[in-house]
Amino acid sequence: MSSYIYFYIKPNENQYILVNYFSRSNKIYGYASNYAEWEKLKPLSEESICYIIDNILKDIKSTKEYIVKQNKLIDEIRAMNNSINEKLEAIRDYQETIEDAEEEIEQLNYTEDFFLTLNDIYTNNEQGKSWIYVGIEIPLDAINNNSNE
Repeated sequence: MSSYIYFYIKPNENQYILVNYFSRSNKIYGYASNYAEWEKLKPLSEESICYIIDNILKDIKSTKEYIVKQNKLIDEIRAMNNSINEKLEAIRDYQETIEDAEEEIEQLNYTEDFFLTLNDIYTNNEQGKSWIYVGIEIPLDAINNNSNE
């Protein structure tokens, strides 16, 4: 069973506007799920969003470093005395892992962009209130009932 994490903006006391929702297989779910509760909306603070962004940036850096290491291994394979077929097979394997890592970076960049957008909402919020809310598997009646916060 797949669950979803929901993000809302609360511009006033009686209104929630859905920003987006993401399945468990999405990176956004993974980064935000520690700040969400099941079937309950909870404020997502600006500090929490900044912490999430920092973690994403660390993961991007780590993945880029992994790609550099994989490329160095490819260079080492080229210098080995193995047969050309063995070299090509090994190089193809490393290139596949590099492609996977590059896809990972694309997903992380998208995830970072989403949280940067949420952070911009707080940056432009002069009232200083919590405007962003998050929850997992939020039923429709929970949105209409402010008592769930």
